[in-house]
Amino acid sequence: MTYTIAKGDTLARIAKKYNLTVEQLLAANPQIKDPNKIAAGDVIIVPSSSPSPIVDAGSPSPSP
Repeated sequence: MTYTIAKGDTLARIAKKYNLTVEQLLAANPQIKDPNKIAAGDVIIVPSSSPSPIVDAGSPSPSP
């Protein structure tokens, strides 16, 4: 999803709001060169905070 930076926002505050780390936000937004210099109106990508389920293709499906 995307998030539009509001006046007074920081990456730390946005990360906390979405249960992420600043590092995760920076990894999803390589265009951010200096995390201390984000501006109101900038649009960033907010990665999903829930991990993808791990599927083990080698396990048999449960029997009905």
